[in-house]
Amino acid sequence: MNSVNILKFCSRCNATFRSKYQIGPTLTRPPAANLHTNHRNQQLNRASAEMRIANLTQKQGLVRNDVSRVLPLTFRKGRNLEKWKERQKPHQLKFEKEIEITDKPVDDVYLNELYRPQIKGVYETVKLLKKYTVLDYIKQDSVVLLQLDLVENYVGKGKRKKLLSFFDTADLPHPTNIRNKVCLFTDIEEQVELALDNGAVAAGGNELIYKVLSNKVVCDAYLSTQVFSENVIQSHKGLHDKLGRMKPSKKWGTSDDFVEHLRALVTKTIYQNYSNGLICKLKVGRLNQTAEELTANIEFMIRHITSKVPVARKKGTNDKQLVEKASISCFTELLTMDITQLFPEPTEESEFN
Repeated sequence: MNSVNILKFCSRCNATFRSKYQIGPTLTRPPAANLHTNHRNQQLNRASAEMRIANLTQKQGLVRNDVSRVLPLTFRKGRNLEKWKERQKPHQLKFEKEIEITDKPVDDVYLNELYRPQIKGVYETVKLLKKYTVLDYIKQDSVVLLQLDLVENYVGKGKRKKLLSFFDTADLPHPTNIRNKVCLFTDIEEQVELALDNGAVAAGGNELIYKVLSNKVVCDAYLSTQVFSENVIQSHKGLHDKLGRMKPSKKWGTSDDFVEHLRALVTKTIYQNYSNGLICKLKVGRLNQTAEELTANIEFMIRHITSKVPVARKKGTNDKQLVEKASISCFTELLTMDITQLFPEPTEESEFN
């Protein structure tokens, strides 16, 4: 393939230069970088922000340890590319309208954002929940859930500092026929039959683990035998990622004599904060119960949890309660309750002591 040198004249800089064309089946043009272009084409061929930063780092003599050039390009003193791009954007002024929040609405139709939430007592909130469920056509045998927002209750110091977690059962003053879902991990057929006879939803070995990982079996509590826990569950990473703290461990949930523990978990009310350490959800009753029975169950569980779970207190501060906010729901929005009357106010003697 032959090539021909052609002289070209640039009208912008009044200079001549040579360009090489190849003569053959196809005529190829020289690259655009070798040609003198006007200012419009120069803006289109302008280097990107990444390339400009790369040239700047090369001129400053910065050492690049990433041979594959995968790491993000940086300035000196660790300035990142994304922050540099945000500073190049023009600053836009934002005008926000001030909204006055009042106590009670005047009109029949209003926006909840413009008014403070109306928090009532426990008994009045239960009656309001019953009224909403009738309007929403919810079945009367549905379960009423109680959600408790807890304070940050840390235990330990330094690197061992963590939120206090708890998992326990309690008997309601007005019990219901609500049965919790509990399963047992074991590879012995006799123990599988024994667990199913005493109220377990499912029992088994590797087949049950597969069902739990695929969300075919979702339970309120999980138990395991000691041998199966040491051989399979403790070293199973997928089950640990799925269940988290709910996975049976050496401290809780592993024993060969599981019959009594299984019956208690099935029949009694379970309360725990294993989700994130700051929320405790539990079943309090059904809608077909009277408002007085539901109120008694709610007040009993709040007092029971605050008395059982210790709260870390600092020196020189007043006593603080574990429960910060309480609300109930039943396939509806959460209705917040006023629980200040359930706890006695601290006296002057206790503050000074």
